[in-house]
Amino acid sequence: MKSIENCETSANVLSRTESELKMMKQIIIIVFILLILGIPYIIYILISFITLSCPLLLIALLHFTDPLKRFLKKLFCRQTNLVGLRVIEID
Repeated sequence: MKSIENCETSANVLSRTESELKMMKQIIIIVFILLILGIPYIIYILISFITLSCPLLLIALLHFTDPLKRFLKKLFCRQTNLVGLRVIEID
């Protein structure tokens, strides 16, 4: 009698573990599908965050750093001293 009871419980445990394993496979498949479908949205969010934060960061750097401000003023507001050449024609 005891051997039959042991076989029944092991069969129940085996069927339960098989169903749990099947459930875990389904959960893993769903997670992978959601990850694959969500990757383009994650990339879009990261790119939009980077493109929005870069100009704001540059403005903050220009506002708070005087050496950088002076360098850029020298770079872009250069006065060009051009000496004009005069062509003299000899007849």
